[in-house]
Amino acid sequence: MIEIHCHLLPGIDDGVKTFDEAINTIKKMQELGYKEICITPHYIKGTSYTCNNEKKLSLLKELQDKLNENNIDIKLYLGNEIFVDENIKELIKKDEVSTINNSRYVFIELPRNDSINKIEDIIFSLKSKGLVPIIAHPERYMIFKSDYDLLYDFIDRGVLFQVNFESISGKYGKDSKKLAKYILKHNLATLLGGDVHHDTSIFFDKFNKNKKKIVKLVKEDKFNELISINPKKILNNESL
Repeated sequence: MIEIHCHLLPGIDDGVKTFDEAINTIKKMQELGYKEICITPHYIKGTSYTCNNEKKLSLLKELQDKLNENNIDIKLYLGNEIFVDENIKELIKKDEVSTINNSRYVFIELPRNDSINKIEDIIFSLKSKGLVPIIAHPERYMIFKSDYDLLYDFIDRGVLFQVNFESISGKYGKDSKKLAKYILKHNLATLLGGDVHHDTSIFFDKFNKNKKKIVKLVKEDKFNELISINPKKILNNESL
């Protein structure tokens, strides 16, 4: 399996705070069967979550070196979870944020409870530059909870969706659970992500139970596509 969305670079967002915590978290992920991990720290303009690529790459290399020293056979990649912004293209160009492993694919985070101004223009702008927006955990956003038809509108615009594992267990509320099940059941998801922030996450305790729930909805082949095949294609910058 490949983890495509998590927060395991120490001290730069609301994820792990130390290298020890990062290593312990990655060990737990390895025990579940993960072989590769794309770390996607938050980037939110106007907050403290604005670490640039130079610093992130330095932390990633240090973490990878520590894994190698401890004989932990996990390959790390860099991405970002970028809070929606009209200037995403410029942030990428200035090396402030990273697409997923320098591919055409880029994670976008939306406001939880608000509508998004100019979202159509932002999507069009990204697509016009050959970039493919992936909406992180769409099941958590009010705009989709209140209008499921918007999911199809976004897909028609070339947007992909990544569902969080723990949404299926109700971690983010009943409405998010209901929407996650709808997205999965109707084949609207491209990726499954853990969105792991800490080594104490209930993601680990509930993984097998949540996996069974998801497999029941989408079948084993589709589960493998969401957790392994599609993430690998994205890391390799291949078409889906």
